[in-house]
Amino acid sequence: MSELTAEQQALLAKPANAAYVIQSMRAEALAQCAAAPLFFLQFVRTRDEADPKETVKAFPIHKEYIRRLFSLFQTEQRIVIAKSRQLLVSWAVCCWMVYRARFTPHCAIYYQTKKEDDADGMVALANASADGGVWGRCEFVERMLPSWLQQEIKPAKGKIAYPNGSLIQAVPE
Repeated sequence: MSELTAEQQALLAKPANAAYVIQSMRAEALAQCAAAPLFFLQFVRTRDEADPKETVKAFPIHKEYIRRLFSLFQTEQRIVIAKSRQLLVSWAVCCWMVYRARFTPHCAIYYQTKKEDDADGMVALANASADGGVWGRCEFVERMLPSWLQQEIKPAKGKIAYPNGSLIQAVPE
């Protein structure tokens, strides 16, 4: 978030005003998230199955290829990506789907793969647990956001419905 303004610092000097300042800063951050996907990404966490010591990690917005990919997401209607493992491209696609669903009302987003289980795993899984161990990737992104940024999503096997009427749906071939 941005630096505190002089007005915010003065308000914070009085404990009764601290909640107001925090709420104001969160509203400003939410507006910045809606306007800029890269700003939103600073709050995103991913799951690294290859690292048992630190499974939850910050999304790597500092990597140039991630920044270029998100630039393409914003400007191109269709993108074909030849990818290899460990580049976080699948995570980047999930983050973009979550971003679009959250900040674009009544948006239908479909993720297609050959197998139903793979498609569901990218979006949301049935019987998800509170610890994130069996959340699909899009649901994981949502659930791991700071509490003040979270929305009341409705996940089900292979789909997530958003309060703004948007939907992310897994689709097998």
